[in-house]
Amino acid sequence: TSGEREYCCVAWKDAARFSESVGEALREDEVANGLLLGLLDTLTRDPHAYGSNVPTLLSVYSVGRVRGGGGRVEVQRGRVAELGTERRPREGERAGESEHECTRESARTRENARGGESESESERAESEIAESERAGEMECVCGAHVLSTRHCPAACALMTPPFPLAIRVLSNHTNNDHSSGEGTEDRVMQHRLRGVVLSVLEAVAKRAPTPTGVQVPCTLESVTCDAWREVYRGSELQCSKVLRLYHRETNDASGGEKTPAAANARDVREQHGNPLLGEGGPEEESIDAGAGRVTGRVLRVANASDLPLLVQWMTHFNKEVGSPAQNVDTLSRRMEHTIRERSVFLLCDGGGGGSSSGQVLATAQLTRPTLRGVCVSFVYTPPQHRRRGHATAIVRALITVAHARRFLFVTLFADDSNSGACAIYERAGFRVRELLANLHCVSS
Repeated sequence: TSGEREYCCVAWKDAARFSESVGEALREDEVANGLLLGLLDTLTRDPHAYGSNVPTLLSVYSVGRVRGGGGRVEVQRGRVAELGTERRPREGERAGESEHECTRESARTRENARGGESESESERAESEIAESERAGEMECVCGAHVLSTRHCPAACALMTPPFPLAIRVLSNHTNNDHSSGEGTEDRVMQHRLRGVVLSVLEAVAKRAPTPTGVQVPCTLESVTCDAWREVYRGSELQCSKVLRLYHRETNDASGGEKTPAAANARDVREQHGNPLLGEGGPEEESIDAGAGRVTGRVLRVANASDLPLLVQWMTHFNKEVGSPAQNVDTLSRRMEHTIRERSVFLLCDGGGGGSSSGQVLATAQLTRPTLRGVCVSFVYTPPQHRRRGHATAIVRALITVAHARRFLFVTLFADDSNSGACAIYERAGFRVRELLANLHCVSS
């Protein structure tokens, strides 16, 4: 409970069904929610893409304002939930009665009180419960029994160990039903945000190992630290890094045709043989990678022979940026997948003029595609080739590749304290959209 609202956290067992339920709400802001959308897309195709650990998938629903002391509340968009202490019989629930039986009985009681409807609420409840049981896609974990999870979530959270728990509060929850009065609105919203985060952490504590950390927008840092201390007593969160989420449109990346309308972006990519990130097409991208201090550079798509080098560079990259260490087998598996998708690129010096000849100078990757955008990541130049403009050249080249593959925008993340990297991205036309706090767990 937070302010005058209650929150129910639902844990999902299947990434595809989770994505189907929350995807529309996440896509209302693809730039800010691109990380979760991209991770969900990857997990839908391969549940173990980020290792053998089972991912944690959570959605949080606001169940409205409490009406009286009977435990019944009105859910947003007209849905109704029965609230009570966890697994103790609620009013009207018989001992030993299952959660779904309770939901069915509640629906029938409400139907009888209104004199019935053309399509009875109990029939709808039966249908929705049966669908959930067949799919096995949802599980209530915070003591609330929700008739349906199809209404808009207040927040989503995702964790793929050993990576931190990512929590995003959705704009529909922060932009509506504000209170009025001097200072009241901010206080109410802070209470609500804390309630959302608290429900996520309580759900994670019941079903998953303690997270190594949490990633949230910096605006949620304070309420997240407070909620953590309440759930995980004896430990606390400290900010280890602030990330800049950069954003740039692609329609001015080249002099070619304009990017299609957002609604048709993915359809157009599929028509061009690029359902994800460019399957099919030439081995060489027609990109001028010579801009900068060094001329004669060639951008090419990585192939299987580049796997050992890319795994080695990814290991160094993860260490430099402070990402969790991963074993060679996991890294090799991930890199093999990106090579098959033709989404990792190498900048070469073009020595000898051959398509794959010459020394490899830098690498970067297009990853986590959404309907309209794609993320640039794994921008890495080995130490011996740094400060020669290679990173700037490959980032600019990948913007052009993204435009050619019908993406409307590109995003990337950069450490707020890495002024050199931030300068590279800003010279390439990127602008800061949001700041994210990486919080790690320490003993208090």
